[in-house]
Amino acid sequence: MAQDLDTEPLQSRLPQLDALRTGRLVCGDLSRHGDGRSRSRRASGAPAVRRWAVTRVALFFVMSAFSLSLTWPRHAASGVALRSFYLNRWFRIAPLLLALTHWLVLAWGCVLFQLWLCLRDKPVRIRRPLGVALLLVGVIGNALLFYRMLPPVPGLSGWNQSAVFYGAMLLGLLLANNRLLVNRATCFLGTISYSLYLVHPFVVSLLYGVFARSHEHLPPGAAYAGCAAISLALAIPAAWLTYRFVEKPGIRLGYRLFARVSARKRAPAGETQGAY
Repeated sequence: MAQDLDTEPLQSRLPQLDALRTGRLVCGDLSRHGDGRSRSRRASGAPAVRRWAVTRVALFFVMSAFSLSLTWPRHAASGVALRSFYLNRWFRIAPLLLALTHWLVLAWGCVLFQLWLCLRDKPVRIRRPLGVALLLVGVIGNALLFYRMLPPVPGLSGWNQSAVFYGAMLLGLLLANNRLLVNRATCFLGTISYSLYLVHPFVVSLLYGVFARSHEHLPPGAAYAGCAAISLALAIPAAWLTYRFVEKPGIRLGYRLFARVSARKRAPAGETQGAY
């Protein structure tokens, strides 16, 4: 049986989500800069990577809905659920306008969360094979979709189909907990992923001259790989610094502000009046 949300606290951060954040950011956002050119003059190489970079937004919304479902019990327990939620998310992610057009994908993420609650306490002999099967379905399905080998589905766009397969990958990873994908390196990159997302355009913009010379003197594949490696080598340390000295202190400040607001709300009426 799945544990009751009201009696059993859930982890506020799952390593599997960090691992998927790593893949979404590194393969999606950073890899698209590997050709060393501006957006208007992209090289023709790595088409599958580029298509992945476009559909990664579907993965973002699936993970967002799952994460919001995961953290909501903590906000609800505070007694000021909406205030707690928006204070914690203020400087992070607020895709409210896009949610109006992507509600089906967000709903899929919430369904995945409920499925995970039902399956996470199953015996390992059941949970792990099911997780591996879902991972394979997600990976193979997305690969077929990227190479346009799947027939069209009436009423379901390719973008929504990619969300279905990403959801299978998410649930499969949560159930199987593959150590090749969920490890210290991927969890670290997932932890700093938001800072990496914000910092990498500035780092890459300083390297376009280097990238251009690489493409002049190296074969396309080698130049692409070299540019991507240079981007990662410089962007990751920069992202760690901003996470350590900007993002993390900001999160702690948000928690302190919320703790004060919550304490005032819970204080007895006599205490509150005596404070003035």
